[in-house]
Amino acid sequence: MNMTISTVIHVGEDFCMRIPVLENTGLRVLRSRCTAGEFRAALDQADSLAAVTLSDERGDLRETLLESGVIETARELCMAPLILFHNPNCACDESNFDLVIPTLTTPTLWLPSILEAIKISRQIRESSQQLCEESEAVRVKVRAEISRAVREGARSIDLDAVWRSKPPASVGIERSKTGTGR
Repeated sequence: MNMTISTVIHVGEDFCMRIPVLENTGLRVLRSRCTAGEFRAALDQADSLAAVTLSDERGDLRETLLESGVIETARELCMAPLILFHNPNCACDESNFDLVIPTLTTPTLWLPSILEAIKISRQIRESSQQLCEESEAVRVKVRAEISRAVREGARSIDLDAVWRSKPPASVGIERSKTGTGR
């Protein structure tokens, strides 16, 4: 049985040795410097992307991220959660990330949070895929009904005539001179 190993792309330094912790859970971790080009190259190597982690250990990631376009590239090209290991000494817009973990948080706290974010992300993608498939099935049915109606020569109904109490001629109701149908 060929199991696809989930991949995490780690952007930035790893002074706190988080990559080995992630690898011990069975995840494949690819490293990337904080450039859009290197991130794209890592993304090309990722078979089944589970998450993107970004490390702000030096406190300069905010400027680097803003200049590099890594966040925009990640949001544009992948659906995996963006997770920031955040240095509290650096102001950063946390709304750009799906999960923010303070730098000195222990692995016993951050690892379950990351695994849960990966699990939830997968569930959302599966639900989205199911909705897309169901939507396509409905579109196929609608196209078939339209084709059938065209083949059978369906005529449009004048709804204004219905509201004016004048049934269309095709209904077969005769009108008297007084305007009441018999």
